[in-house]
Amino acid sequence: MMRKICRLEIKNDVVVKGVKFEGVKKVGTFAAAMECCEANHIEEIFLVDNTKSLYGLPPNFSALESVAKLTALPITFGGGIRTTEDAMLSFRLGAARVYLNSVLFQSGEIVEKIVATTGRQAIVGGVEYRVNTGRDICFSCAGREPSALGVAGRVAQILSFGVSEVILTSIDRDGTGKGFDAEAINLFDDIPIPVILSGGGSKKELSNWPVSLRTEGLAFSSAVIL
Repeated sequence: MMRKICRLEIKNDVVVKGVKFEGVKKVGTFAAAMECCEANHIEEIFLVDNTKSLYGLPPNFSALESVAKLTALPITFGGGIRTTEDAMLSFRLGAARVYLNSVLFQSGEIVEKIVATTGRQAIVGGVEYRVNTGRDICFSCAGREPSALGVAGRVAQILSFGVSEVILTSIDRDGTGKGFDAEAINLFDDIPIPVILSGGGSKKELSNWPVSLRTEGLAFSSAVIL
């Protein structure tokens, strides 16, 4: 059975949401978001502060601590995690796992050190992509920095680092409510770890669970909190 996840985007001490990783606006409080998650039978929280990687800032540990006090749901926490110390502090403050994206582009050695210290079961790798003139391109730094890798290459890289799960996010669909990119799973060969689809999840998909999708879980944002 697929997992129903809420992608909770944060900035400072509020919940925010943008469209295609742009035009981020405040949409509510942590407490209100948790109420929405409960009403929609959410099973996990994906808590991420995209501004931290973008501006090279430390992770938003205060937000993690606040959200962890409001819910017993497992939390995957990301945004600006660059060191083993960042990861270990995340766990102490309530995260079940940490999400790595930008650092995967910057230093495989650091990622391997984090995985070796925490265990692979605690590390989730990010694949954030756009499709441009028929070519899929992966990005870091909150969708600002393109890489030379497509989705298949990025997934292969993540597997080589030994992470336990992939969150596959369509930047083009983020915040649009137009539905998940069902074809994204076909951009790479079958892999031996779970894949979570994110970006564009609609209210229809939230209420009428698309069990036919070949994925371990779906991460909704706007459909849950707006």
